[in-house]
Amino acid sequence: MFGLGNVPDVKKKKLISYSLSSGGGMNGGHSSTQINIINGETILTELHSEWWYEDGQIAEYKLDNAVLADIEKVFRKHKMQKWNNKVFSNIFVADGPSFCHTFTFEEKTSVSFSSQCFPMIYAKKLSEINSVIDKYKSEGSPEPRLVTAKKTDEELVKNQNPSNGKIELEVYQYSADSLYFRVLNGTNENASIGNNIKLVRNSDGKTLVETNLFYPIEPNATSTETETLRLKERLAEGVYTLSAGEYSDEFEIRLPDGNS
Repeated sequence: MFGLGNVPDVKKKKLISYSLSSGGGMNGGHSSTQINIINGETILTELHSEWWYEDGQIAEYKLDNAVLADIEKVFRKHKMQKWNNKVFSNIFVADGPSFCHTFTFEEKTSVSFSSQCFPMIYAKKLSEINSVIDKYKSEGSPEPRLVTAKKTDEELVKNQNPSNGKIELEVYQYSADSLYFRVLNGTNENASIGNNIKLVRNSDGKTLVETNLFYPIEPNATSTETETLRLKERLAEGVYTLSAGEYSDEFEIRLPDGNS
């Protein structure tokens, strides 16, 4: 049973983002579907990673801004604010993933619930949200993505414990309004590369972001440290260079082949 304090007050608040995430399966993989408003544009971000050591495949689409309003209609139709932190089932699936739905409203008020299994009465209602997203995705347009090189499983695992005698910077993910990068310390000594981060657009040399982290990046010997850089705007197609201290990585953003 719910106490009144467990039901967030979202009655007069507008839905500003939605996410469905899953993880915890046998392979340690994870996936997510997120819809966010970024600089007035509604962006759908889909991520899928089959194994724990994979960075995950990203696909993004620009959707009509009405998608969140239609998701909110489903939310209110089924009074999902009452599902906040609800226990839906006592069934436990060994090595099975959990699924978490999060609805964020104005004033940072959120409703969130998760389960390994949603009984049919709830699953049917949640499927209405999937139908809304599928509809808008079919009418949306693909967004430029980070171009990544295919890596072997061995190379992916070594991202966690590099040992090639080098210190390297690598941009490994771009989604929504953030750029994700790692510093791989493949040496036998601890390293410090400072806290200055800079993002430059190669075509005209314009600095898009330059900031100092609150702390220096200091990966231990044969280890990796990951960081996130928040962007002021979405990246257009082109080649960019990210620098951290004296290290840098050149990367490309472009539309997927076939615009699919």
